[in-house]
Amino acid sequence: MDRTTANQPTVRQGSPWLVLVALAIGVMMEAMDSTVITVANPAISAEMNAGLPALQWLANGYMITQAVLLIAAGKLGDRFGHRRMFFIGLVGFVVASVLVGVSQTITQMIGFRLLQGAFSALLLPSAMGLLRLVFPPEKLKMAIGAFMSAFVVGGVIGPLVGGAIVNVTTWRWVFFINVGLGAIAFVMGLLTLRRTPVISEPRPLDLPGIALLTAAMLSLVLAITQGPFRGWTSAFTLVCLVLAVVFGTLFVLRERSVDAPALPLSMFRTGPVSASVLATMITGGLSFGSWFYVMLYLQNVHGYRPLQAALFLLPVTILFVVGSPIGGGLNQKFGPKVPMLAGMLLVAIGAFGLSQLTASSPYLAIWPFLALTGLGVSFVVPTATEVIVSHAPVEMAGVASGLGQTALLGGNILGIAVIGAIISGRVTATLPGHLADEGAPAEVATALLGQASHVAEGRVPEMAGQSADAMRQIVAAAHSAFMDGMNVALLVTAIVVVLAMGLISLVRKAPVEAP
Repeated sequence: MDRTTANQPTVRQGSPWLVLVALAIGVMMEAMDSTVITVANPAISAEMNAGLPALQWLANGYMITQAVLLIAAGKLGDRFGHRRMFFIGLVGFVVASVLVGVSQTITQMIGFRLLQGAFSALLLPSAMGLLRLVFPPEKLKMAIGAFMSAFVVGGVIGPLVGGAIVNVTTWRWVFFINVGLGAIAFVMGLLTLRRTPVISEPRPLDLPGIALLTAAMLSLVLAITQGPFRGWTSAFTLVCLVLAVVFGTLFVLRERSVDAPALPLSMFRTGPVSASVLATMITGGLSFGSWFYVMLYLQNVHGYRPLQAALFLLPVTILFVVGSPIGGGLNQKFGPKVPMLAGMLLVAIGAFGLSQLTASSPYLAIWPFLALTGLGVSFVVPTATEVIVSHAPVEMAGVASGLGQTALLGGNILGIAVIGAIISGRVTATLPGHLADEGAPAEVATALLGQASHVAEGRVPEMAGQSADAMRQIVAAAHSAFMDGMNVALLVTAIVVVLAMGLISLVRKAPVEAP
């Protein structure tokens, strides 16, 4: 492969918008796989005789691997070419999908899901780096908006696709479908993309820096994802948090002392980049966490089936698709501050509206606020991503993209954990009072408090030997406690997003690159 300087444009065929379509199909496939498994879990559990911890690892292991490797994967794209890394990620992801589909044990499935997550980490930053290379600066904002729409839509429609497939055929086709989608993206990529620039005089990769960053991210993500289940003061969680601090400190010291760091710390000295990373984590993460618990509310409190609940989240998808180009247009015309402020305000209003729900709220009282959060996120996340990528030198587009995607995915994981912690705390505090109000016997209250973690998901634990009247009391008390927790958590979400709007004062347009 010919060595070219990093600031040379990519040689390409056809329209850059066709490049966007190929990349969008690839990332939509990847995002869909992060959520499609939720509907397939019951069938997988029955066939594989898998318990809840194994099913959690099927979902969380994928996201953990992806979150840990995104920045390192972006560095590989900058170093060896984003086109090459995109194709490696695409082919590897499809192969891993087939391996998941043909697995005969739950252990095999978990291992191949981890492999899927690793290859998906190559897809995301490479695709964004390609956008930076093939689109001129004046078109990049719209392109990133459309790209992020595909990414979010893939995640939201995952349960719909999974439900449709499981209803018609076996759960294994949830993964086999990636063969067709991957083939389309691969062929379109071959037809539209030529070789991308690589560094003309490559320096050695900062392998110790990449290893320390990976270890720090892994420790932090494990602490965040396992804390709600094992306990925030458990030995496992505390050890992971300590390791995250130790490895993170060693990483910072390492990056300050080398000429070619894996993640240049100078990026964080740029106010727009730091503010956009935080805005993505806070707004995107808390919104995703809100949708996650609204899904539990629809299923466990209202009693909707997973596919029905997924359909009820369609306003989020529709408004994200509609809102992303609108946000891109506002960014193009007024700069990033306007869409980001407007988006955060919409998210705050939506979260506040959702915080007023009751156990009997009709869907007509739910969907307008879901729609507002979807529209708000469609303004904030693509704009913040564009700010992060456009403020980085073109030769660091992959690292910048990996940073932005890590902020979004890490924010999602953190949002679920934080909102879940608030709900759990409120359930533990209010459940005894609700049981007393319902007239439940003391022994029932004691038994139910031991299963508060189930109540914090909106579920009513099975309690054998109870009369119909006692079960009605238990259901009413459990749902009331869950609603107390969810209402407080979503109100806190609205307040935090409003406070975070102050970050946007640091955001500005990227300087125009010299031709």
